[in-house]
Amino acid sequence: AMEKALKNEGYQLIFVNNGKEGLSAVKKHKPDLIFLDLRMPVMGGLEFLKKIKIKHDDPYAVVIITGHGDDEDITECYGLGVNNFLRKPLSMTEICAIAKRCLLCKQDEAELKTYRDNLEGVINKQTKKIQDQLYFVETLLNSVPTPIYIKDKTLKLIDCNKAFASWINLPKE
Repeated sequence: AMEKALKNEGYQLIFVNNGKEGLSAVKKHKPDLIFLDLRMPVMGGLEFLKKIKIKHDDPYAVVIITGHGDDEDITECYGLGVNNFLRKPLSMTEICAIAKRCLLCKQDEAELKTYRDNLEGVINKQTKKIQDQLYFVETLLNSVPTPIYIKDKTLKLIDCNKAFASWINLPKE
C-alpha cells in the first residue's frame, strides 16, 4: 500500500528486507527519506538507527513505522534523531503528507545551511577588512613623531603611539 501511494506521488523507491541491507542501501543510494520499521530480521530498526548516527545536517529524514512501539521506543527513537514516529495501521494520506513534509524540511535545512555558510564568508571578509584597516591606523599612528594617546568615554587611557610611550618613558603596554 505504501509503495503504491508513494509511487502515485512520484517518489522513486528502494526497498530492503532488514537493517543490514538498509545500511548498504543508505551508503549506495543516498536517500532523501527513510521509512524504517522497528521490527526487522537480521538487524532491527533501533540498531540501524544507532549505526547510522543521524545528525541534523544529514541529507535524509527518518520516519519510524511500527505496530509494536511503546513510549520507551518512541523516546529512544526521537533521541536517536528520527523525524516522525507512526504506528500501524497506517493512513496512506498521512504517509504521503509526512513524506512531503519531511522532504520540504530537509530542503529548507539545506537552504539555511547555504545561507549560513555564505553569511560566515561575508562576516570573515568584513572582519579581515576591519583588521586590515586597524593595522593601517596603528601603523599610521606609530609613524607619527607627535605623541598621541587615546582615552575611552570614562577618560581611561586605552592606547597610545610609540612617540607617546617614549615621551612618558614607559612601555606602550
